Amino acid sequence: MSDSELGYGSSFTVDSVKVIAESVGIGNLVDDAAKELADDVSYRLKIIVQDAMKFMQHSKRQKLSITDIDHAL
Repeated sequence: MSDSELGYGSSFTVDSVKVIAESVGIGNLVDDAAKELADDVSYRLKIIVQDAMKFMQHSKRQKLSITDIDHAL
């Protein structure tokens, strides 16, 4: 994923991935692994939100609902 793609919206940082890893019991996550996980999670969330927005638009609604996200998953 390029830097220009990450500039729009939000993305997971290496620090946030490390905090999440520590909270589930992975204490020594390497920086490279944390960066790869952060990039992957950001990409997958972007895809899910885009798909959920398609469901919203096909339903002719202006507001994204939980069911749109459920359908996207």
